[in-house]
Amino acid sequence: MCLSLIIFKIKATKGGLKWEGKFVYIIAKDKYLDYLNEGPLRYLPKRFYKKLDNKIKPRIVCKYKKDDNLIGYGVGITTKNIVSDKEYIKRVTKALELINLKDINTIYSERFNNLNILDIIDFEENTNIKISDGTAIKVKLIPFVLKSILKIKKEYLSEKEILIISNDTKDIINLTLNLAKESKFITILSNNQNFFTSLEEKVLLDTGLVVHVIKNIKNINKYDIIINFKDILISKNKIKGKKIIFDLTRGRNKHIEFIRKDLFIANDFLLKNPKKVICDDKNFNFNNTIDTGLYNLLYGDVSLLSTHVLIRNNRYTIKEACDLFLNKGLLQSNFLKKP
Repeated sequence: MCLSLIIFKIKATKGGLKWEGKFVYIIAKDKYLDYLNEGPLRYLPKRFYKKLDNKIKPRIVCKYKKDDNLIGYGVGITTKNIVSDKEYIKRVTKALELINLKDINTIYSERFNNLNILDIIDFEENTNIKISDGTAIKVKLIPFVLKSILKIKKEYLSEKEILIISNDTKDIINLTLNLAKESKFITILSNNQNFFTSLEEKVLLDTGLVVHVIKNIKNINKYDIIINFKDILISKNKIKGKKIIFDLTRGRNKHIEFIRKDLFIANDFLLKNPKKVICDDKNFNFNNTIDTGLYNLLYGDVSLLSTHVLIRNNRYTIKEACDLFLNKGLLQSNFLKKP
């Protein structure tokens, strides 16, 4: 997937929604290199680009429109792979300062999905810009994805034990209420007495279901479905069997995801792009499918149509993911395959 950054703000008016701010999409390094080679630096041999990368100023390479309104720009910042998260954050921050765009309040970047949570918090506090990670969209999609998985497996959500590892936010409330419409067995892991007392009461009043609240996990293998919102350590050897796991932590949870290649651990979904945001250069148009963070910023939650799940940064249809990770009798070598 290409590296991208989105920044925008909209304002409600009598005539509808007006784009008050504009977004910035950071172009993937390879595409930015091609752009420079065909334009501003066409006489400079490519072998010099990476050596001079720090001296190449970020620049706007394209424009984006929605309903004939200019809403954003595509911006190139680097021609090399920035390995260090600290260096990446530094380059993004510097680019924002140099381009000096106004009315910025939200930022999105695929690279932020792989940053340490502390780096994410530092960035938000230092720039006063909130990072959108698409969690609200994921919360709405999880019940649909779960039912699709269980339909393929010819099983029922009402028979499954669900564990939600809580970060004590409204996302937990919304997800629990949605799942409680069909599930009979929901357990919430939380140490926040006020939060889980309020949650228990709301779920009971709205759905009639009594949720079970725990403060520590004694036996994680009693649960069929695990939905994780909090960065906690789960031993790679403790999880057994064909679990369905959704990792919704901010920043990548690296404790088990890349160690246990046999586990179904989905960290994001891809959705069909309605193609309502158009670029003046087709080389920089958005893909036919986009992840939840980008979708949330461009379109909100209108007409959600999930096409794939992302597991260890690989994309799978729900059927492919079920066949590979959840069916019985699969060979270990299958877990190394990509779709």
